Amino acid sequence: MRKNVYKIRWKTSKYRKDKRTGVLNSIPRSDYIKKLFQEEEKRLKVKELK
Repeated sequence: MRKNVYKIRWKTSKYRKDKRTGVLNSIPRSDYIKKLFQEEEKRLKVKELK
């Protein structure tokens, strides 16, 4: 039996004005989300040490 090889090609719509692919603009994080990530990092570091 033969393996199927798939090729994925990214295509930009002809109707899109900027013709860019990928991340357009990053959204700044709120203070709440920053605090959550800090707490999660602390929790994971403590878990690794145990």
